[in-house]
Amino acid sequence: KVDHDTLIDLPHMTRGLISSQRDNFYTGNCKKKLLSTPWKRTFSYCLGGGYVLSRDLVVKIALLEKEVTQVAIPYEDGYAGYLVWRVKTRYNLPEPIQQPNYGSVCCKYT
Repeated sequence: KVDHDTLIDLPHMTRGLISSQRDNFYTGNCKKKLLSTPWKRTFSYCLGGGYVLSRDLVVKIALLEKEVTQVAIPYEDGYAGYLVWRVKTRYNLPEPIQQPNYGSVCCKYT
């Protein structure tokens, strides 16, 4: 996912993705935590210009139950992080599912 005001360094991002893990991959600037929700400080999420989700992670998100996915989280980026956290919890995935700071070098605001 990329914001409309973001430029992507495609050669750099491609090199990074080729050398990254293939499964359960969620990367970007993943340092932010929700502060004003029932999940306060429960999970971190990627914010800013963009983030990347592996295909298998997207499939696992799509298979989550409706009760889990229908929540009110104020930010789209935070909601994506919440869904990744729910997948990690549901499938007992090891840490790290996120690889912080990769997005900060591949995606730049214009």
